[in-house]
Amino acid sequence: MNKKENIKSKKIPKCFFNKNVLLFFGIPAFIFILDRVFKNIVFNGFSNSNVLLRIHYVINTGVSWGLFKGNSSLMLWLSIIIIGILMYFYNEITSIKDAKLGLNLIIIGAISNILDRIFFGHVIDYIDFSFFPVFNLADACITLGAVCIILVYIFDGKKKNIKK
Repeated sequence: MNKKENIKSKKIPKCFFNKNVLLFFGIPAFIFILDRVFKNIVFNGFSNSNVLLRIHYVINTGVSWGLFKGNSSLMLWLSIIIIGILMYFYNEITSIKDAKLGLNLIIIGAISNILDRIFFGHVIDYIDFSFFPVFNLADACITLGAVCIILVYIFDGKKKNIKK
């Protein structure tokens, strides 16, 4: 076998281009990276605003949407425990395929905020609609993931009841 034939025979596994891999892991990973980049940008002093939206550095010692402020170390340990529980039950929770994206969004969002608590002692929030608590992409992932899982289980339950 010559060199060209050898190279042609070594193909990239199809799993890397599988739409499920991109959907369930690629999107959450991309959002994680985007959130980390935005946090770095606002941490280094970037600020911008318009009529509806203000992007600026906000310290959050609570949880998503600024709830339970002043408990950063407690929230760090609670987040780590919750991630551990989610990972332990990952296969059971994601036995319904569509719940996997929601769970991955929650895990990625929580990990991003955990990294903030470890390195800064607080979470960096930066998206400010003046009529809503300041948040970040990780918070949005956690919320969207939870809504996704709830909807999947509601509609999956309805499908099972219809089949009976």
